[in-house]
Amino acid sequence: MGGNLWVLIAAPVAVLAAWLFLSVYGEQKADGHVTKTEQRRDRAEFDRDFSQAWNGKASPVLEKRASDAADELTRAEEERKRVEAERKAIQAEQEKQLRELLMKQSAGAKP
Repeated sequence: MGGNLWVLIAAPVAVLAAWLFLSVYGEQKADGHVTKTEQRRDRAEFDRDFSQAWNGKASPVLEKRASDAADELTRAEEERKRVEAERKAIQAEQEKQLRELLMKQSAGAKP
């Protein structure tokens, strides 16, 4: 029973640890991408506004760069939301499976 007990305890803990690692890594990667994209957008908007203030007219190239950066930020935020929703769905499924496993173990352990 000692070896089986160890496996019954270690298996759910290992699954939980792996899930935590993967979910945190995915969240940080998505957040980092959004942050970089925000910085690119801000830089492009600043360049556009500075050029307009300096020259008295808007530069079409800088206008396009600012518009593209804003569009990319929108896509990055949508991707982050999709990853978060996917992570929550996986988490709910894993919690359900873990609860079922623990219920089976506790039901089997009772005399």
